[in-house]
Amino acid sequence: KQSLYPKIVEESLRKLEKSWNNFKTASSDELRNSSMEEIYHTANHIKDLASTFNYELMQHFAVSLRDFSERIDVTRKEHHIIVQAHNDVMWVVYNENIKDHGGTKAEELKLIVAKAIEKYS
Repeated sequence: KQSLYPKIVEESLRKLEKSWNNFKTASSDELRNSSMEEIYHTANHIKDLASTFNYELMQHFAVSLRDFSERIDVTRKEHHIIVQAHNDVMWVVYNENIKDHGGTKAEELKLIVAKAIEKYS
């Protein structure tokens, strides 16, 4: 079962990336809102996967992205930076197979997202 995690999470991160790209190129608020809803559900799915397989750091970022997607102002470019920061760090967590909250790398990644949220919220 544990061996399924990388494949499923990679597929989910790709879906998240696709939804984000659709959001950025959407020609209407309706399409942007639809893409943001996909981001919400995909982040929630990643959160569930990470929780099931004990990938605490991925769970942390997935919850953060899910929660932010509920309150994003789609018209503010600053908020787009926050979503992109989440996407970027989630790929790093996946590619470097970081499981827990501890360690220097985990703290660096959390700081990146925290600074983006603080600066652009």
